Formats: sequence, C-alpha cells, structure tokens
Amino acid sequence: MGSVPIVQAAGAPAIYEGWRAGRPVTLETATTFADGLATRSCYEPTFEALRTGLRDFVVASEAELADAVRLVLRTTHNLAEGAVAASSAGLRLLRERLTGRKVAVILSGSNIDAETLRQVINGNR
Repeated sequence: MGSVPIVQAAGAPAIYEGWRAGRPVTLETATTFADGLATRSCYEPTFEALRTGLRDFVVASEAELADAVRLVLRTTHNLAEGAVAASSAGLRLLRERLTGRKVAVILSGSNIDAETLRQVINGNR
C-alpha cells in the first residue's frame, strides 16, 4: 500500500508550501470556497507528522474543486462541501496513476452555504 497524498486548494497552499520548504510557513491570504482547506498557516504541532509521513501532495484549482462538488452531487446524489469534494478532485487529478487500483473516498461533510452552492452548480466557480 502506498502513501496517500493530501489534496490542497491552490488558493490556500500554506501546508503544501511549508512541506516543500521543510518548515512551517504562513501566507498572506487563503482564498478558496473550500472552507476546510482555507488555512494560511502550517501549524507546528502537525508539521512533523506531515514531513515524516507524507510523500505527495495534489494541488487542486477552484475549478477542479467545484467540478468535484458537481460530480459527487450528480453521481451519488450527496452534497459535499468543497473540502470534502477535494478527495474526489484529487482522484481525478491522479486518475492515470490510480488506474487499475482499488481506491476508496470518504465523504463526510456538506457544510456549504446556499450562495456558494448556487455558484458551483451554475459553473460560476
């Protein structure tokens, strides 16, 4: 079994940037509708676990995250907030590497406000 990548929003890449730099970083902004991924800082208490246990990141754009929300809604009839749909966005970005492998995704959150959902469904995100 290989390492599982973390999916990070391109508009809030503090954890990814810290992992790449080898030290926690704080960025000026975190801009993403995926609220659960909207961090500006890579926190010291979890940083060492990331450095030792993580081999890869997937960085998803806002459009890829929104596509994943729509895909989950259309195919499973479940509402997934942006941070939850990030796992599906990651699968789509890694599809060539994952071809032929068994993969599972856990969907555990639908905390998305009506206006953001309307924008995502209408393709405005």
